[in-house]
Amino acid sequence: MSILKKWLLPAYRRVVGATKHKYLFVFEELKDLGKVFVPLVNVGLWFENKGEYLDFQFIVDTGATASILPSFIAGQLGFELTDLPEVEMAGVEGTGVKSWLARIKMRLEDWEFEAPCFFVDNPNVPFLLGRAGVLDPEFSLLIDSKKKELSLKEN
Repeated sequence: MSILKKWLLPAYRRVVGATKHKYLFVFEELKDLGKVFVPLVNVGLWFENKGEYLDFQFIVDTGATASILPSFIAGQLGFELTDLPEVEMAGVEGTGVKSWLARIKMRLEDWEFEAPCFFVDNPNVPFLLGRAGVLDPEFSLLIDSKKKELSLKEN
């Protein structure tokens, strides 16, 4: 299986409300932590070479300043890494990782927008939906532990 197919959106469970989109909790069993909630949402990325959006699962990361994708997908979205500004990005661990910054076309359900995104030189990085251009200022996020759902509402 190609790396890209690993991240293609599998069948997902979604409930559409009048003003917001709701995603049922997805849980993962982690060693030493037990069953934990993973905030997954379905995001379409514009594939320039195909002329269409393809949907992927992203982890909503309120701690990420901007969205993050592995660099192997940049070319398929119509970007040449050599044409993008290269930046050193640091995460929780504090060590720098080579990345490139671009504005990418995204779709969240029926909402289309552009947001800044870092392409990271690490094929194992998960698709992360960060704050800039998405949660700030486009959408509000609610995690409802009682109903076991995550809601995104357009601002």
